[in-house]
Formats: sequence, structure tokens, C-alpha cells
Amino acid sequence: MENRYMKDLINMVKQDAVPALGCTEPVAVAYAAAASRDYITGTIDNIYIKVSKNIYKNGKSVIIPNTDEWGLDLAGALGILGGDKKDGLMVLRKIDEGTIEIAHEMLKKEKVKVDYVENVPDVFVNVLVNTSKEEIEVVLKNCHTHIETIRVNGKTVFEDKTDIEDKASSEFLKELSFVEIRQICETIPLDELEFIEDGIEMNRNAAEKGLGYENGMKIGKTLKKLQDEGKICRDAPTQARILTAASADMRMGGGDCPIMTSGGSGNQGLGVVLPISVVAEEKGFEKEREIRAVFLAHVINKYVKVYTGKLSAMCGCAIAAGIGASAGITWLLGGDDAQIQGACQNMLSNLTGMICDGAKETCALKLSTSAGEAVIAAYLAMENIVVRSNTGIIGSTIEDTIKNLGILCRDGLAATDSVIIDIMR
Repeated sequence: MENRYMKDLINMVKQDAVPALGCTEPVAVAYAAAASRDYITGTIDNIYIKVSKNIYKNGKSVIIPNTDEWGLDLAGALGILGGDKKDGLMVLRKIDEGTIEIAHEMLKKEKVKVDYVENVPDVFVNVLVNTSKEEIEVVLKNCHTHIETIRVNGKTVFEDKTDIEDKASSEFLKELSFVEIRQICETIPLDELEFIEDGIEMNRNAAEKGLGYENGMKIGKTLKKLQDEGKICRDAPTQARILTAASADMRMGGGDCPIMTSGGSGNQGLGVVLPISVVAEEKGFEKEREIRAVFLAHVINKYVKVYTGKLSAMCGCAIAAGIGASAGITWLLGGDDAQIQGACQNMLSNLTGMICDGAKETCALKLSTSAGEAVIAAYLAMENIVVRSNTGIIGSTIEDTIKNLGILCRDGLAATDSVIIDIMR
């Protein structure tokens, strides 16, 4: 069983745990827009950007890297003017003041229009660029950096219809139990997991920088101040809250600091890694055990998203990253399978229902809550305090609960994103 799925798990996590600068939704728009630049020979007349509801919701209000501003129209303009597609999710890392000024001129002249469309995948971006000499259309689909087609004057000049969606890369997770996943994670050769250590260092660096960051909501910095004043305690749950909030302050506030993603989400990368790192540091665990715990957490995060979708109406930090972190922490502490699964059940009975109303500075609050509760859920499970089966959405097993969560996200909250967007507009 290990040999059959081990490589699949490694490849899956590697695909979704990559460096990113800024929120991945506006970055996806910038990436798609940047893909059009190689084909532009004329003067840009206008740009039409169509996105999925999830991209629209998450990209509307979050600060764009290297700016103090927000907006998918600005992200698209910056992508075309100065984004580098070769940099992947770091596409906007070379943006400078001159590029921002030109983008402002385009927006002032109303050359960039943005709207959302129905009945498309959760991750979907269509960029249509009209110039004095050509019309260029770029379609990004199913993954934040997967360009499916590029057309110039109606002729397809690039096409990659590889089924990169979860059905191809991670649907196999449904065949695995939590026990089997845990067994595989324990036996993967450590040299296959070097990228996990890179992610831990990257996200810890973002947290440390976030403690001194002056933009965003400064949740992490202020929590640290309250801690220093003796108003909140110095335990692992609080430290997890502080560091994850600080890293989100940096990321959601447009800071120029890359982080490692999880499941294609930057905030979920922070929520998976940092709570585990805090507990590992506090308890003095060796690096190998921390790395394996983080890898397990990445897999569980993805396991949840196979059922709920890549983006949903619920906060992925709470119902996916938080679940992964609680599993990783419990394993780190030496918990058995019942305790690992129990920690996840505790989390889902606690935070299910936290909505996602778009990426923005307040994500630091939700991420902070999820991180702290992940530690507490693990500590409770280690004391064999676990929610009773078959109550509410909690099923007889953790796998059943996650299936129930998927039903809730897909069917119960089907209209929620539309309602949230109506409120936002």
C-alpha cells in the first residue's frame, strides 16, 4: 500500500506547496494577464477580465504585493505591464513604482473591466486583451498557474488541456483512510521531504517579519504586545495565534515576503505549518519529526479539500488547514490513530461554519483563531477528550465527517458565495 501511494502523496504535496507572494487569487489574475504579454505587438485598448465567483470574492479587497492597494483590475494591469510568468505565484515580485503609475493610468481611463461568471471551476480566469493590432485571450483553469489556452485573433497559439484538477492529482485520497495516510507519512524517505523544511523556514520568516510589519491589521504585533504586558499568556496555543496572525498581516497587507502554500492557498500554508512549528519548538522535538508532522498536515489539508473543493464558502483555514495542523500536532505529540482522528473531529465540531467572505486583512483574525484552536484540539485529544460520534455533522469516523463537510459546502452553502458577493458589491 505504501509503495502504491507514496509517490502520489509526495507529488501532490509538492504541486500544492510552492512559494507565493501575495494572495493567490489576485496573483492568478496577474499570472494569466502576464501570459498575454508575449503576444502583444500593438497599443493596449482595453482588458476584460472574467473570473469565478471564488476568485472574485477573494481578490476584491486583499492588498496586492508591492502596493498599498487592492482590486483585480489593478492585479490584471500589473500582470500585463510588469508580471513575469516564469516566476509562477511570485509573478508580481518585480513590480516597481513606474509600473504601478502606468497601471493607474489604465484604470483611470477605464481600460480594465472585471466581472465574475457562473458555471465555471472554482479557479477560473479569462483575460481578453484588445490592442490596436490583435485580440489575445488567455484562459487559466483549475489551478492558480495552469494556463489552459491562449488564442490570438481567434487562433489557438497555446493549449494545455492536461487535467490538472483535483480529480487527476488527488482524487486517489478518497481511497485512503487516515490510518493509511499516517502510515505512509511515517515511512517516506526523509530526503524526499527537503521542500517541507524549506516551507517551515519560509513561513517562520514571514511570521517574524510580520511581527514588525506596519501595514495590515497588525493583529500579530498587537497580540505580542498584549503578551509582553502579561494580558495574555505565553503558551503554545497563544504563540501559534500570534505567529500565524503576524504572517497573515504581512501577506494580506501586501508585504514583499514569500510564503509556502498548502493546497494552493498561502494562508492555509501558514495555518498548516506554523502551529506545528510552535509546538515542535516548545517541546524540543527533532527536526525530522517536525518535518513529517508538517507533511502529514499538508496531506490532511488536501484530503479535506478533495471533498469541499479548492475554494468554498467556508474558511479553508478553519475547516482544512486547521484540521491538518491538529492532526500533525497530535502525531507530533505521540498520539495514536484514535487521538489523531479525534483532534480533527474536535476541530470540525468547533469551527465548521466559519465563512469565507473574501481574502483581506481580517484573514489574520480567522487564521489566528484556527491556529490556536488546532493546538487546543490536539491537546484535548491527547487527554482522550473527543467529541461523540454521530452528533450533528460529526460522523462515525473522521472520514465520514469530512464527507459530511463536503455535502455541507457543496449543497448546504451553494448560494452563500453569491449572497456574499451581492453584499460586497
